[in-house]
Amino acid sequence: MKILTIYLLIIYFIVFIENVVIVNCEIEQLMINGCEKFDESGDVCIKLKKLNFYTINSVDQPLTKDLLEYVENQLSINQDDNKLILTSENQFNVYLNEDQFKFLNEKKKEFGLEIKLNLVKNLEEILGTSIETEIDKLKRITVLIESMRFNYNKAGNRYGQSPFLVRSESGIIDYNHYFNYNQLTDFMKKISNYYPNQSKLYSIGKSSLGRELWAIDLSNFQLKNNNNNNNNNNNNNNNNNNNNNNNNNNNNNNKFKQNIKLVGNMHGDEVIGRQMLIYLIDHLLYRNSKVDKEYVEIFENLIISIVPSMNPDGYELGQRENANHFDLNRNFPDKFVGSSSELYKKIQPEVQSIIDWSNQRNFVMSANLHGGSLVANYPFDSTRANDNGYGFGIQYPTSDDVVFRRMALTYSLNHAKMYQSKEFLGGIVNGAKWYTLRGGMQDYNYDFTNAMEITLELSSEKIPKSIELNRFWNDNRNALVKFISLPLTMSIYGRVCNNNNENLFAQIQISNIDKIVTTDPSNGYYSRLLDDGFYNVTVSSFGYKSITKSILLNPNSRENIDFILDFEN
Repeated sequence: MKILTIYLLIIYFIVFIENVVIVNCEIEQLMINGCEKFDESGDVCIKLKKLNFYTINSVDQPLTKDLLEYVENQLSINQDDNKLILTSENQFNVYLNEDQFKFLNEKKKEFGLEIKLNLVKNLEEILGTSIETEIDKLKRITVLIESMRFNYNKAGNRYGQSPFLVRSESGIIDYNHYFNYNQLTDFMKKISNYYPNQSKLYSIGKSSLGRELWAIDLSNFQLKNNNNNNNNNNNNNNNNNNNNNNNNNNNNNNKFKQNIKLVGNMHGDEVIGRQMLIYLIDHLLYRNSKVDKEYVEIFENLIISIVPSMNPDGYELGQRENANHFDLNRNFPDKFVGSSSELYKKIQPEVQSIIDWSNQRNFVMSANLHGGSLVANYPFDSTRANDNGYGFGIQYPTSDDVVFRRMALTYSLNHAKMYQSKEFLGGIVNGAKWYTLRGGMQDYNYDFTNAMEITLELSSEKIPKSIELNRFWNDNRNALVKFISLPLTMSIYGRVCNNNNENLFAQIQISNIDKIVTTDPSNGYYSRLLDDGFYNVTVSSFGYKSITKSILLNPNSRENIDFILDFEN
C-alpha cells in the first residue's frame, strides 16, 4: 500500500502540478496498477482501477426523475452500496465499472450528459486521506524509485533534472535539478533583487570563455555609515571588475564585520559544491528574513561571500579543467614550486580573478567545495621538506594545526555522514597525508592571504543523480551553517591606529605561530582565527613602536582587541 500511495501521488503531482501529459491511454483506462508504460519523452501511462468515481452533468436541462430511474435500471446500480448521488438539479455522482461506463458513454449524447472522471476522489479513497495532505508530505521527501524511467534533460543542461519537485523553504528554488550557467545567473539576480538590503551581487571576473564569475555578499547592509567612501553596489551590476563594487564592505556598515568566503565548482565536473552553495544562499537569506536568532547573528556580525561556480566553462563542458584544459587547483602560486613546473607559465583567468578578489578583501576564513570523496581536508596540501613540495602520505601540518583541525571537525561532526568515515578518522585529513599537490588554492590562501582555508569534499560520486540533491542538502545544511559561524566562536579582531586615530597598515603575529595577518588599511581592522587559550599578540607597523599584549581567549568566544601605536622617536 505504501508503494501504491507513492505511485499515485506521483501521478497526481505530474498531472496537476507539472502539466505533463499522460500518453498512450484513454483517461477511462488510467490508474491503479502502478506505472505500466513509458513513451520516449519519459511521460508515464497508468491504468485505472476496476470501479471508479464519476461526476455526471446534464448539459442542457435539469435532470428528471425518469432519466435517473432509467439510468439506475439500465446500469443495475440501484443497490444501497452503489447508487446515484444527486448533488444538484444538473449533476449526480456515481461509481461505474468499465462496461457501465461504456454504456453511459454511448448514451451521453442521447441523454444530453457530460461524463467526467473524478480522479481526485478516486485517489483519496485509495489513500484513505486527502490529496492535499499527501501532496504536503510529498513536498517534504525525495522519492527514490529506480524502476521508473524519466526524461533527465529538462534542466536545459547535461546534468539533468528529476521530475520530483522539492521546494526550498523560501519557494524561490527547488532541489530537483542542477543549475546550468544561465539558470545560475538568473537565480543570482533574482535572489539579490528579492533581498536588496541583505545581499550584493557582483562579478569577480570572467572565465576563459567570457562567462561571469558571479559572487554574492550576504550580510545586513541596511545601516549605512556617513563615511561610505561612495561605494556603488548595485545588485544587478554585471561589471566584471569588482574593484569599484566591493573595495570594503565594512565601510558600508556601522561596525566591523569579519568576512568569510566560500568557493564551489573549481573542478567543472565536481558539481555538488556548486549546488550546495546555491541552496545555502537561498537558505541563509530566508532564515534571516524569518528572524531566526542563529541566522540574524550571522548577518549582524559577518559578511558571507560566495562564488558558487569558479569554473563555469568546465561545468558546461562536463570536464574537470577549465576551457584551456588547466586544472585550476594546480594553478595557484606556490612557495615551493620548483623551476621545472609547467603549471605556472600562465595563470588562468579564473585563478587570477580569485587572487585579485582575495587581495582586495580581508577574508578571515574560507572553504573550497569539491567532490570525489567525503572528507574535510586541511593544509598543508604539499610538504615543505623538498624543493618541489612533493611527498606521499606524509603528515605536514601548519603551525595553526589546532585551528585547522577544529575547522575541519566542525564541518565533519555537523555533517550527517562525514564523521562516520572508515577511511578518514573523524572525517578529516591533512592534505599532504592524503595525497600531495602543489599550486592548490588552500595552501595559497594560507601562504599569501589572511584567510585560513580548508577543502570540503562533499560526495564520493562527482555527479550524483539530480533526484539525490535534496538528500545532499539535508546532509550538508547544518554543517555549512555551523562552519560559517566559526569566527563568532574562535577569533580575535580589532582596529590598529596611531595616536591621531589614523588607520594603519599593520602586521599581527601570534607567539609560536608562523602565519602573519595584516590589517585592511582602509579601516585599520584585522581578524584572525584562534582556538581558546593564552596568547601573546604582537602588532607592528613601519614607523611605529611594536606592541605586545597577552590575552586569554575563552572557549567558544571571540575578542575585540584594539591597538594604538606610538610613533618611533
